[in-house]
Amino acid sequence: ILFLTDSLGNPIVNQGNAFGLGDVSATVKRQFVKTKQSSVAGRVGVSLPTGNSNLILGNGGVNLGFDVDGSYRLGRYVNLFTNIGYVITSHSSPVPHTRTHMTQYVVGAEWIANSRDSYIAQIDGNSIAVWTGNQIADRAPVTATFGYKRRVSDRMVISGAISENGDYHAYTIPTLGNIGPDFTVSLGVEWRR
Repeated sequence: ILFLTDSLGNPIVNQGNAFGLGDVSATVKRQFVKTKQSSVAGRVGVSLPTGNSNLILGNGGVNLGFDVDGSYRLGRYVNLFTNIGYVITSHSSPVPHTRTHMTQYVVGAEWIANSRDSYIAQIDGNSIAVWTGNQIADRAPVTATFGYKRRVSDRMVISGAISENGDYHAYTIPTLGNIGPDFTVSLGVEWRR
């Protein structure tokens, strides 16, 4: 149920339950540094308004993002990674006080089980996208993600992940999960040249 109020408790958005396709994103990544143990890359992305913004399944406009990511191989089975980015967003019409830009970060680790399979644990966060005046809702969004990645071929990788906000530790460790999207399932396909 999506119900947003202002700082005085007046309803701003009352959409009830929502289910459906969200905005679709496409990214292009360019590797700048690649050694046996580390890599640095840049990425640019665009999000297209395919989700219904009235149901908050999208934001109703085109968004642009830029980021830099890095990774460091720690031995044979562990890969550490980080990412920092900047997003320019469109205004979401049903939600007031949306920000037109925000910063994002990711830190994580990947356990490489074999030449095809790996498991990922990461923490990601960003600056707030909407200012509500509500002390709980205006906390910095932080989400924990646990995922699986499989290399199907030299050119294709499939992935799946489950993300959760602070529910899994009752909001007692804000750096490991805070306010944010509740339980989320993600699926992905990556094609490489």
